[in-house]
Amino acid sequence: MKLQKFLRAFLGEASPTQIILACLIGTVLGFMPGFSQAGGLIVSLCILLLVLNCNLALAGLIEIAARLLSLVLLPVSFELGRLLLDGPTQGLFTLLINAPVTALFGFEYYATTGGLVLGTATGLLMGYFLSRWVTGLRTRLAQAEANSDQFRAITGNIAVRFMLRLLLGKIPTSDYAKLLDLKAKPIRTWGVLLVLALIPTAYFASNWIDGPATRSLIQSNLAQANGATVDLEAAELDLAAGRLSLTGLAVADPQALDTDLFRADRIAVDISTSDLLRKRVHIEEIVVQGGSHGKERKVPGQLTQSPPPSSPKTDSQASPESDSFDLDENWRERLGQVRIWFDKLSNHSSGDLLRAASKEPQAKEASGPDPLTLDEWLDREIQAQGRVHVSADHLILGAPLLQIDRISAPGTTTTLLPDQDLNIEFKNLSTQPHLVETGPSLGVESESGNLALAIALNGASAKGGNNHLSLVVTDLPAEDLAGSLEAISGKVRGGIIDLQVEGDIENRNGAWIDFPVSITLRDSSVRFSGREIPINELQIPVQLRGPIDDLDIQVDQNALVTSITKAAAGALPGAALGMMGDGLEKATNGLSDKVGEDAGGILGGFGAKEGVSKLFGR
Repeated sequence: MKLQKFLRAFLGEASPTQIILACLIGTVLGFMPGFSQAGGLIVSLCILLLVLNCNLALAGLIEIAARLLSLVLLPVSFELGRLLLDGPTQGLFTLLINAPVTALFGFEYYATTGGLVLGTATGLLMGYFLSRWVTGLRTRLAQAEANSDQFRAITGNIAVRFMLRLLLGKIPTSDYAKLLDLKAKPIRTWGVLLVLALIPTAYFASNWIDGPATRSLIQSNLAQANGATVDLEAAELDLAAGRLSLTGLAVADPQALDTDLFRADRIAVDISTSDLLRKRVHIEEIVVQGGSHGKERKVPGQLTQSPPPSSPKTDSQASPESDSFDLDENWRERLGQVRIWFDKLSNHSSGDLLRAASKEPQAKEASGPDPLTLDEWLDREIQAQGRVHVSADHLILGAPLLQIDRISAPGTTTTLLPDQDLNIEFKNLSTQPHLVETGPSLGVESESGNLALAIALNGASAKGGNNHLSLVVTDLPAEDLAGSLEAISGKVRGGIIDLQVEGDIENRNGAWIDFPVSITLRDSSVRFSGREIPINELQIPVQLRGPIDDLDIQVDQNALVTSITKAAAGALPGAALGMMGDGLEKATNGLSDKVGEDAGGILGGFGAKEGVSKLFGR
């Protein structure tokens, strides 16, 4: 008897109203895409499920069925979300997305908003028909009590017995007539008490939240942002003190899953929690200890989403005095990762969406691709991250959802420069940089002073401006670099290389560059056409142009001829020097086979052999 009372209290009443409520809440829960996208909605629905005296077992069963149905109807939910967020009701949802408390509901996600409306309609419809069926079943049972054979025939049906167990916790043998006039209490008393008890419990427990829950949440979000596996040993969160500590972070490289893009022994985070009710997180500083790049993983990572499409192939616009060649596939893959991170840091996706969603006509950029329409932007984002993760960032106002003032990673090591320790600093990173006055920036300096990289993405900020890149590398051992490239191994002896790059990065549906690279070879010797030629100083004029993962590398023929002739002066007999100069100046006529072979080999190691061969007439 006590068990039956407990089941009745736990399950809730089985009146038509309670059945409809159970179907409604269970279906909407099933249509929610995930906690990361609809955390506030899911928590609110669970509270309603406890407080309202609806049938918990029925709601749970309906949620499972609705979850399966939502996978099939995800495209419909997404399109319905588009209609609500980018249609006539945009103003209402903009208010909800930026207001305290409702900002936690995740209305900015198309799948969340569409799933809420579609789940509500499906739940109400399901609840209506199920309540009508249950009412009809009760009427038949009440009428059949006088006829034992008919009663046994009805209650012997498997579906009927399952519904009676589900709704009532038992199979009654009499008094079915009373069920026709069932009046249930709208509120579940113990549910209200439980919710009231959970509120202070959750508040005090938040000071000690750590372990699997925090680690899992951070790990899954980082993996989604990275596009590949992220490992995390431990995470400790103290909201009262505004501190987060991560231990044993390893971020797999999506372009090379057997290595880590980034690894850190420990990360300490200082968080401002003043605006959490608006789902805004402001991180003042992140300090990374034991950072490294390029280390081999014990277990290869896995992709968590499809890589975004590469930049479209562009036609070279080299001048008649220059030659152009493409990078090989290895370099294209490396620079493809740079393009992905440029898009993330500058929030290129949000910028495209803001322009695509604007009612103002969009002008085509000179020599650039046509601006994206809203449909094209959505198609690209769906391919890159799936419908569940696409959000209407253009509706987020006031401040970014996540803003990081500074990330400091002193003493970071990388396999690209094994003998150098790097001091890395990011500033003004955010999920919506167009809401921040100053754009994201990256600074990298080696402790030896031989490397300095500075990137400022001011074009993504509220003030606007240029995206600027500056890179200076000095005293790079030329022989070591040549030894790592099979095509020129043994052809360069001694000496150093200085490299300088500076210019603006344009945002043409991705990172686009068009600026010179200054490469200087000093105090070296090059084996050229069977001879060792001493090089005091050789300038190699290079122009980079195009999308960063599909660059055209252009070499000015006349400037190269002048530079080589000047560098070789005094090192060759007059006749040989004259022949060399004549041959270089007649670039399209070519040099001897030996000269062309050596020149093609020297620069071919950089993925440029075909272009250089054409330069020397081969």
